Amino acid sequence: MSGPRSAAELEAIAARIRTTAADAHRALYPGRLGEPPADIGVEIATIPAGPGRELRLRFIVDDRGRPSISIRIWESDPGNVFWPLRGLGLVVRDHELVPFGHAVAKGLSMVANQVTAARNTNERNSR
Repeated sequence: MSGPRSAAELEAIAARIRTTAADAHRALYPGRLGEPPADIGVEIATIPAGPGRELRLRFIVDDRGRPSISIRIWESDPGNVFWPLRGLGLVVRDHELVPFGHAVAKGLSMVANQVTAARNTNERNSR
């Protein structure tokens, strides 16, 4: 074992570790150096979407004053910092909100009907 090191030696070791960590981070998470982008807008909901993932819904207003809803998947890195996943999100614009809401309501109704049908089938089969 070697004894105490000088401050310069310790700083050189720390610099090598930081460089190695940054290289590993770049390889694992391309485009994810520094801080994640701001999670803009007013939170509507943050829903767990699996280990280390969240579905984030935000009310946003663009630079022209048009309201919309942002829906994005965010994922945590090894440091538990959340980043938006590229290509896994959408913005529902003001003119799309009502039809989108109707579509979600229809989907919820379909899910409810399926759950009810499955429950009824299970009850019949358990008699």
